[in-house]
Amino acid sequence: MASSSSSRRVLPSRATTPRRSSSRRRTSVPKLVLRDDSPAPGSSSPPPVVPPPSEPMDLGDSDATASADVPEDDVCPPTFDIAAGCPFAGVSCLSFPARCASNRLLVAACDRHHPILTRPTKRAHNLRFASPQAVRRYRNFDGRKIIAQKILPLGVSSMYEAQQLIDKAGLLRTVRDVEPFNIQVVYEFYANLADLDIRKNGFTQVYLRGMMFEFSPSLINRMFDIDITAVDPKKPLVCVDVSMNEIADLLSAGNVKRWKYLTTSRFDKPMIMLQKISCFNWSPTTNKNSLQHERSKLLYMIATGQPFNFGQFVYDHVRLIGGNSGPSSARLPFSNLIYQLLCFQREVPVYPTDKFSVDPKDFALDPKNFSQLDTPLNITPRMELADDLSDVIEPLLKMKARLAGGEYDDPVDSDADDDGDDAIVASDGENDAANGDGEDDESDGDGDDDAVESDGGGEASEGES
Repeated sequence: MASSSSSRRVLPSRATTPRRSSSRRRTSVPKLVLRDDSPAPGSSSPPPVVPPPSEPMDLGDSDATASADVPEDDVCPPTFDIAAGCPFAGVSCLSFPARCASNRLLVAACDRHHPILTRPTKRAHNLRFASPQAVRRYRNFDGRKIIAQKILPLGVSSMYEAQQLIDKAGLLRTVRDVEPFNIQVVYEFYANLADLDIRKNGFTQVYLRGMMFEFSPSLINRMFDIDITAVDPKKPLVCVDVSMNEIADLLSAGNVKRWKYLTTSRFDKPMIMLQKISCFNWSPTTNKNSLQHERSKLLYMIATGQPFNFGQFVYDHVRLIGGNSGPSSARLPFSNLIYQLLCFQREVPVYPTDKFSVDPKDFALDPKNFSQLDTPLNITPRMELADDLSDVIEPLLKMKARLAGGEYDDPVDSDADDDGDDAIVASDGENDAANGDGEDDESDGDGDDDAVESDGGGEASEGES
């Protein structure tokens, strides 16, 4: 018995058992949902994904458990510059479903390293709304009509010129990558937009169905692969260095020289197409025949190939609509874009009561839009004379300003210039004296009094005579 008891194995106590490190805890990756026409993960032809670089990305502490205690100032958002060497720098040429799948992997990696970005800074009201105020705002947004975006078909002869202009401006994906949307999700997005979660580092997120989604101009530009490196951030978003008359001349292909006489029926054929596209996909409105300065300037920028920050333009427009959360009959814009932006990051939960929109329609041109293009503009002689005089006066005023600023190089001798200047000064002085407007510093007050006295003396002499 003693030998058997002495041979027993002594088990280590629970206190001496080494505990498993929490840093090895695994985090599940969100499920990727692609369109029906895209290959699913694990199939024979998966979407191409560029392998990660040899050096790890600078995402902060690699320990997932310790990242929850990292201050918000040190947390980097999951939006990386494509040109800065991110692992998905080669996916810009892929289709939207493939780019969506690649970006979801990037967001999942950032969620693992920075779980603080997956939680709101304030406690949410419930799974659908960030605050009780969002519930009241939802009642005003629910049921409002929505401006659905459309798709530009490629290769159509009547729209090919507009397609080339859009492609040159780098906005072709904004009229090609258009997907159906969840109507209820769009309403909830606008209801929660006033509770936009702005981190200390400027990172902006929207709470939606228990998750946080980034909503920023940079993400919108990245989703549509828009390069804004040439955009001057100090200038307004829609900024042109020409007058509205020059814009009217370009939009009408020279048929209308003055902005106040321009109508959409006088637009050139590609400009008619751009105007229609802007009313659905760029600057949505229900009044497609109205002329607005900002929209016309936007069309001018696109037609001339000027760089344009599309993401910031959409961001400001959506924020403005979300801020006006009172009862309104105005239609909600960018519904397709908003839902795509959410799906671009992760899978959006779908509830049994949700309703989806129909497939986006294609843009088409109505032959009635070209009925007045060949009709000459009826201008009365008086209107034509006023226009001609304005066209003559404007360059003369510019020449006068340039002459006063010394921008012209006069080949005449300096002595002749001095004489000419004196003659001009003398002539001006004579005119001033004749008009009674002399501005000589030494006789300003006396000159006026003398003129009054002279008038009075004249009247007196006439009375005596």
